Amino acid sequence: MGYGFLVTRGDKNEALAKGLMENVQEIRVEETLSGPSSFAVRFVEDICEGKPATLTAKALMPGEMLAVLVPGEHDKSVCLVRGPITKVKASAVTGGPGSWVETHGLDRRVEMDRQSVEATWTGPGTDIAAKILQDHKFEPKVLADQTLQFSEKTKTLNQSFPDLKLMDALAKDLGYEFWLSYDASAEGPGYKITETAHFRPSPDFKAAKGAAPSIEMINGGGVAKVLKLDVPGGKCRNISAFDLEVDVERATLALIAGIDGRTGKKDDKQETDKSEPVEKGAKAKPETFGKVTRTMRVIGAGSAEERSGAAKALLAAEAWFVTAKASTSARLLPGILRPHDIVRVEGRGFAHSGNYQVAKVVHVINGWGHLMDLTLRRNVLPSPSHV
Repeated sequence: MGYGFLVTRGDKNEALAKGLMENVQEIRVEETLSGPSSFAVRFVEDICEGKPATLTAKALMPGEMLAVLVPGEHDKSVCLVRGPITKVKASAVTGGPGSWVETHGLDRRVEMDRQSVEATWTGPGTDIAAKILQDHKFEPKVLADQTLQFSEKTKTLNQSFPDLKLMDALAKDLGYEFWLSYDASAEGPGYKITETAHFRPSPDFKAAKGAAPSIEMINGGGVAKVLKLDVPGGKCRNISAFDLEVDVERATLALIAGIDGRTGKKDDKQETDKSEPVEKGAKAKPETFGKVTRTMRVIGAGSAEERSGAAKALLAAEAWFVTAKASTSARLLPGILRPHDIVRVEGRGFAHSGNYQVAKVVHVINGWGHLMDLTLRRNVLPSPSHV
């Protein structure tokens, strides 16, 4: 297929055998903010001595580890995903031509969802998350937080389910996201791929110090990408489509009713969204339109205080009321976009130009190059008078 893309196999991340790499027809990788990344690699099937060559290749058996690497900036390889093959599909056509084999898989978070675990945890929720990530041989990058605490005296965290479910529950209570990133470098005949597990808010404005942090700060030092459509002055656009949806019917106030564990009395609490806008200076949030407060009720066991973290997380998710879809390519952009990146959109008029966060990327790599379908989100707009 060319273009410098590479599929590796095994613990040492060695390139697939030449015959297999030459038969790669298309690679598809889907990445989201917090869910497992998935991949599918389609191969043209060859018949060798009357037998299917690709379908019987040991490197493509279920359970084998695959990684997808693409060319990045400064000739550095970028790993999009690494994980085990979980499913194999095949189609055979009489005579051979037109036959294909597809390997499907997920990143290594799938390993955290295989075994039910019985455990009792104490300490800060973020310390528990870091310990679990270390046990699964990830490099943990966890933002410490003391607000969610478990102890023998008050309440322990009792686990009777897989580690992935516990990580997702902790992320929900803290308002965090959980995702993987990779650092790839050539080592011997293969690649050394370091898998870092991130457990923190996204976007993380606290990490980007300053009253008005730049996109580069929020992206952790990465170069800001600009998506251009209908740009004046003869400048080249780098996205082929841009579809927008603004939905202001979002909850802006959470009502929490609970029972105080010590007194047994009813405990009422309210929470509002306090998340930072993705663009400083923009003022319009869902409650701005029509000046209406939309409420949600958070129901569950325990006191209202215990569920305030979950309420904040739900409100923060509701706050992303602008969604956009765009299509581009690594050649047009130029470069590669990943979920959690902050990008700038230009050329759609004052109301909808500005900063967006990348929520999902679908990478399709084939004979046309490296194509990317993007889902973007935004939690603020300029004032309604300009919309």
